Amino acid sequence: MHEDSENSWLQVPLQDCLSLGLLEEISSNSFVNISGTLIFLDNVTDAPAFISAAEKAGWTLDIRPVYQNYSHVRAMKQYDIAMVRSHVDRSVKN
Repeated sequence: MHEDSENSWLQVPLQDCLSLGLLEEISSNSFVNISGTLIFLDNVTDAPAFISAAEKAGWTLDIRPVYQNYSHVRAMKQYDIAMVRSHVDRSVKN
């Protein structure tokens, strides 16, 4: 969990969101790293759905807070399903 003075984001692998069927449910309040392999789920709008789905799937989550005055997450691209789908499609082809 990446936190700063204004917000927090749960860092999860893109593959986990794909496995849980959540890619279409994530809002633009979340962010994606430059390689497209990690999603930083907004703690208010998106992380609760991920946590609930993961627990229902029987997954054990290890959530550890990382605090920064200004989180690097804010410099990432906002979540965009078209961009993420493009990354997923490229990964499948390789």
